[in-house]
Amino acid sequence: MASEAQQKFADELRFQRESKNITLQQIAGKTRIDLKFLQAIEDANFDILPEIYIRAFIKEYSQTIDLNPKEVIKKYDEAKSGKVDEKPVIGEEIVNSQTGNEEEPKLTVFPESVTATESTKKFGTNEIETGNSIFPNLLLNKGIKINYLIGAGILIVALVILYFVFLYGSPGIVQEKSPQNKPDNTSERFEITGQINTSDQSVSIPPGKQTVISADSLYITLQTTERVWIKVTSDGKVLRQQIEDADSKLRYSAGKNLTLTVGNAGRVKVFVNNKAVENIGQPGEIRTLIVTPEGIKLYTIQPPKNEKKPATQN
Repeated sequence: MASEAQQKFADELRFQRESKNITLQQIAGKTRIDLKFLQAIEDANFDILPEIYIRAFIKEYSQTIDLNPKEVIKKYDEAKSGKVDEKPVIGEEIVNSQTGNEEEPKLTVFPESVTATESTKKFGTNEIETGNSIFPNLLLNKGIKINYLIGAGILIVALVILYFVFLYGSPGIVQEKSPQNKPDNTSERFEITGQINTSDQSVSIPPGKQTVISADSLYITLQTTERVWIKVTSDGKVLRQQIEDADSKLRYSAGKNLTLTVGNAGRVKVFVNNKAVENIGQPGEIRTLIVTPEGIKLYTIQPPKNEKKPATQN
């Protein structure tokens, strides 16, 4: 329990603070000392902390309200020893010395963190001086906590932005497309064992029955009267290659190129864009029909002829 001298010392501290219209909250914000320790000093509860902490806090307290820290600490020591001084305990304000006296050495308990701060600012504005913390484990450190929260928030926002950039903003894989209008010459040579007549025989369509082909789409319809072998290629892609039964009706489309190869041309009826193509071929002939936006070309596949062996001489 505090003695009478200690209680009087604490009351004088409170009186000096209140006479200057300074609140404990302002002192706490300026010195970073926890409010409960400042309140304990004014309540003469000096046993709340070890002596070294109490002395350091009293020096900070007195400096903040423009009192002489040396004189205040001296009066604190006298009050602790039980000596009661009739004259005011702390009435002298800090006066800048012109006599060249050495400055009071700073309190150094832990060199890396325990140093007394100096501040002579008045509490007339909203500005709060940060200052150095005396004991980081005991002082109110709201400013640093706020800085940590702001930094963490910025980091989280940056991570979210990076996540969406890499997840949704990465460039897609561009696949090279093979030319669609290039004739499938390799496949054609592999399937047809005969020779192609390169005379480019065009389809003979009577006047008035010319086939008009749309530049946007090509359609071909097949009707078989007997079993025939067919191969259909649309824009370079083989759609069908097999033997079809009689009375089969097939329909295919393409954008730029339709190729039809028939193994028994005389047994198939062909319609291009719903118009009949005449003279496809004779029964047993192998014909290839190529349909493009420019027109129709018809090729005849000539089967290889069997060469006769020369007669052997006796």
